[in-house]
Amino acid sequence: MGKASTKKRVQRAGGVKKKNLRGKRTPYGFYALIGVLLVGGIGGIALTRSSKAGADNSHPNLADHWHTAYAVDICGTLQPNMAQPANLIGLHTHTDGLIHVEPYVTGSILDRGANATLARFAEGEPGFKLSSTEVQVPGGQLKKNGDHCDANVAQVTIRQWPDANASAFKDYTNPKDVKITDGGALTIAFVPAGTDIPKPATIPNLANPNAGEGGGMPTSPDGTTQP
Repeated sequence: MGKASTKKRVQRAGGVKKKNLRGKRTPYGFYALIGVLLVGGIGGIALTRSSKAGADNSHPNLADHWHTAYAVDICGTLQPNMAQPANLIGLHTHTDGLIHVEPYVTGSILDRGANATLARFAEGEPGFKLSSTEVQVPGGQLKKNGDHCDANVAQVTIRQWPDANASAFKDYTNPKDVKITDGGALTIAFVPAGTDIPKPATIPNLANPNAGEGGGMPTSPDGTTQP
């Protein structure tokens, strides 16, 4: 065999080896891209879980069971305690003059954190209407701002005591702004401007707030049990 033929075979063999080597190169760029995507995905999942945890941990959350005393004052007359609804949402009453905040009843975000408001409570009480301009207790007459108590023009005012045993209070008009507090009190009043608004007479019920759970005997606004 001639030297030329031998040389060509050697060149061809070398070319095949180079192709094989090129085909066997480790795709470091591809692996790096996969790594970046994995890290980013894991980070995104962790961030999402963290955000959800933060929302779930804002109080009241699914582990909380809060109580606040309430009253409705129409032209100076305290109204009877509202009845326990047939279908409970996370903010409800047990005919005891207390608002029970139990987000775990529904598990809904509507009953947790900043959403646990007086407006949310009103949504779950049949026949109860409450806004910044009107109020109506179940079975009662609708009262609107500008209506009269005797000869005086009256309006909706919501007075909240964050701590039922303290004297500090704040007045509101919009029930969406009134976040329920644990151990607090509030009075929804339709009275002339400047009228004194009393604390709820059901504050003593806070000492044993679960007494009315399950639709127990109703209590009157003065805290006594009714037949």
